[in-house]
Amino acid sequence: MPIIQLVVAVCLNTNPSVCSEERFSFLEQTTPQSCTMRAMPYLAQWAGEHPQYKIKSWKCSYPKADEQDA
Repeated sequence: MPIIQLVVAVCLNTNPSVCSEERFSFLEQTTPQSCTMRAMPYLAQWAGEHPQYKIKSWKCSYPKADEQDA
């Protein structure tokens, strides 16, 4: 089972049309369901550390081959 990523779409509070995507890889192998259940603490921590951004959406997914760390 490959390592899964938490993929978060974030936008600037001051300019909501400026958005980007942040990706966080779980260090251990996990399932999409487990990732979803464990995501909230990661999202809360990231939001607290980046108050200039608003989380627009998030999902758990397996990275594509070109997105995986070497």
